[in-house]
Amino acid sequence: MASPTPRGEPWPGNLPCCHGPRDGCAAHNPNEDPIFWNPSLPSPIKPVTDGFLKSLFTTKAKHDNTQPELSPVITSLLPQTPSTLDPLPLIHTSVPYTLSLYHLHELTHGGGRPPTPTLQALTCHGTTTTASSSPRLTWRVAPLSTPTSTLLAHTYTLPVSLPLGAASTLADTSTYSHQKLPLLSPIRNTYAFRVCPHATMQLRTLTLKVSKGVASVRVKYGLRTGLGQEIREEWRSEVARQPGEGMACGMCFTDFGVGFELARKVLVTVRVWKDLGFVGVGGAAGEKWEALRGGRAVRREEGDFGRVRRVYEEVLGGDVVTGEGKDGGGVGQHEAMGKDGEVEQEVETLDAGQVVVDGGRPPPPYTP
Repeated sequence: MASPTPRGEPWPGNLPCCHGPRDGCAAHNPNEDPIFWNPSLPSPIKPVTDGFLKSLFTTKAKHDNTQPELSPVITSLLPQTPSTLDPLPLIHTSVPYTLSLYHLHELTHGGGRPPTPTLQALTCHGTTTTASSSPRLTWRVAPLSTPTSTLLAHTYTLPVSLPLGAASTLADTSTYSHQKLPLLSPIRNTYAFRVCPHATMQLRTLTLKVSKGVASVRVKYGLRTGLGQEIREEWRSEVARQPGEGMACGMCFTDFGVGFELARKVLVTVRVWKDLGFVGVGGAAGEKWEALRGGRAVRREEGDFGRVRRVYEEVLGGDVVTGEGKDGGGVGQHEAMGKDGEVEQEVETLDAGQVVVDGGRPPPPYTP
């Protein structure tokens, strides 16, 4: 734990994607160059191992020994207490994005500076390998500053290979085939997303059926809630309906959804939108932040379900799926299947702006 710092004395913080001296996402450190890192701050991402300690004192061969003077991007005046430093829970175990209260405080009360540089510092994206035999997961986190709150949008995309059996491609599959691929594992959490402290989304099985040259895919997935409920759904490739696109938590201010697309693989996209609330000048967090941390839950009104998602829809010109902004502005998120089944993603920086929430539309389906 970091030693306490007197109030009023600035101390350097880390980027949400930085958990080591050469760490960082594709937006902030794509070449793994030396980057400012405060090792005294807690990090739930990297355990202290021999290799990790060695990385603190060695330089990779591709870099020379002359290291530039590194300055922190994030600083804070808040006392270094657990409530200030402890981050929100990870949504996916392999995605190293940790947002703490001091990040939110800097965005809101950045010493009179405009919020745009801090928004850019908190906007991260990258691609990570979930396990040695698992698909590569592409992720992006984009914050949004409004006059009354700070919002956060997460997107996670990963391709799931089709269970083709002995066939190398779908075209080589026999006239009739029925293959089932289990995705839910008690050991690995590759296909599990903890969208908030009160709900976890899990992909359970993928089934491929080929009959008379026509392929169909079914994906079964479930949602475990903090109330002990388990809700199960199924997506079918032959039906246009996406049953899990619009859901919300009734115990914190989180909206979320999952979508599927069949190409050479099944492209799974999980989206999460959070209302982080407003932080006072002295660092006092509101009920929204505490509920998202896993503290005291709130009773969210049903009319508020889907509100955070609709704010991003408004910013993006109503197209939250493709992410194409109004007149080409706002946030761009363009996802497509690459040549080898990888996910290609282009990310543009989110600019600060004032958003008017359209409260006239009814909320989407929700999960209590």
